[in-house]
Amino acid sequence: MRPILIAGVALASFAGSAAGKHHVLKATPESVQWGWLDPSEPPKLTIDSGDTVSIETLLHARDQIQKGVSMEKIVELRKANPGGGPHSITGPIAVNGAEPGDVLEIRILKIVPKKTGFNFNLPGKEFPTIGRWRRTTRKGT
Repeated sequence: MRPILIAGVALASFAGSAAGKHHVLKATPESVQWGWLDPSEPPKLTIDSGDTVSIETLLHARDQIQKGVSMEKIVELRKANPGGGPHSITGPIAVNGAEPGDVLEIRILKIVPKKTGFNFNLPGKEFPTIGRWRRTTRKGT
């Protein structure tokens, strides 16, 4: 799988440690979730405060939506993942010593986009939570 976006992320130290190690989290079938981050999913990487991470990501639907894919295929893929969004999300990443309720500072140091990208909308009754819109009128208009 090829990386679509590589982001260097620095986690600010909450323990006062100096600059830490650099890690790479590759986008693989095991490290990428499709549509949401499941809170019960075990970490794909565990780091220390102050470490940096380069994270590979994929296009929508775990890289199944590429330039030239038909709308019919996009609809098919969307229906194959009910309740989830189209996004491919790499992770989660755990931070040693962090506890529920802690506030972590994350700094994005660099984003390297690919040459192509896309967006789409799937409105209608088959996708009630996507592309939702409502017509409103005001009195006197």
